[in-house]
Amino acid sequence: MMSIKFFSIYATYGEEAFDLSVTHLYDLAKDFAKLLEHHNNFQLALNPNSNIVCFRYKPDTDCDLNELNSHIRNELLIAGDFYIVQTLLKDEIYLRTTIMNPFTNLDTFHELMNSIH
Repeated sequence: MMSIKFFSIYATYGEEAFDLSVTHLYDLAKDFAKLLEHHNNFQLALNPNSNIVCFRYKPDTDCDLNELNSHIRNELLIAGDFYIVQTLLKDEIYLRTTIMNPFTNLDTFHELMNSIH
């Protein structure tokens, strides 16, 4: 059944619709990464080459960043406004978001960053 959905979209809008969608989501990830880089309390794991962004919150105070970021993720899930996962990179916990919704915009990223902060 899922292939029918894919075929219908492809038959109606063509390959360009998929290209535009993927490009838009990748560009959003790059925009989010730029926001993170320009904020002192966030650390970007690496510049995204897809729609996935890995980052962590890094306050000015001394604390266990792994514990803090894991706690942040849990609190975000409890609040229910954002769904975010965590990943382990070189023994450090990072928050990981996959941008999939085409209606996501820079305001969404600002809201996420404010919720984390």
